[in-house]
Amino acid sequence: MLDTLKKHHIGVVVTPEEIPELEKKLGKKFILDATQGVQVCFTWSEDLNLFVEYITNEGRAKNYAKGFHHICYDVESMEQMKKIEAQIKSERLGFRVTFPERSACAECATVMFYKIKNVGIVEFNIRD
Repeated sequence: MLDTLKKHHIGVVVTPEEIPELEKKLGKKFILDATQGVQVCFTWSEDLNLFVEYITNEGRAKNYAKGFHHICYDVESMEQMKKIEAQIKSERLGFRVTFPERSACAECATVMFYKIKNVGIVEFNIRD
């Protein structure tokens, strides 16, 4: 299922104390995601050919360990997402962690998180 989707970004957890150094290194500012209660910063990785999302371990993410957290895939529409959800349920591949919610970041649209067996946390970026 996931192998047919385009990877959008990987999520990497950092501490709030790392923000000044990361902003200087990346040349970008972190923004507040009030829904999650975290600060985030997206940057494009030429090496990975996708975005890297830096997310602070505060708010909803306060118990997240530093380092790699999730992978995000682009989904073209809510209709496609419903098909993916049906497959996850019917094949017992995992469970939904969050309901659809609008992202605070320009790089994402509506997002949902799932815990997928043998993969971990997966975010779906629903483009429509």
